[in-house]
Amino acid sequence: MLASGAAILSLCAAVQGEEQPSGGAAGGWIRCEIRITSNGGLTEYAGLAWAARRVEGEYDLTVSSRGPGGVSNTVQRGRFVLEPHRQSVLSRVQVMAGRTGTVQARLSIHSNGRELCQFTS
Repeated sequence: MLASGAAILSLCAAVQGEEQPSGGAAGGWIRCEIRITSNGGLTEYAGLAWAARRVEGEYDLTVSSRGPGGVSNTVQRGRFVLEPHRQSVLSRVQVMAGRTGTVQARLSIHSNGRELCQFTS
């Protein structure tokens, strides 16, 4: 859990700043994780995936924020194609960081109706 405000902005631009790898993997041929990067008052949650072989599917990145200003939930869903041995950024969400409150993020990757990888930060 990280401190945050209630506002969540969904952005496609990368943010440079302090990076905290949050680890996370599914065993074997596919891995997923949420990379957390802080820059000023914003914290970015980026859903990343890597596979040893080509795979197509769908992802869900959910970021929930609770603070003095209220509660916010952002869910981003989409399709992806992972090429072998290449890390891909599936989605990014930015949260207004504050000193009080909490943020929880979850990334889930599915293909052919099966969950292949899941990570929660």
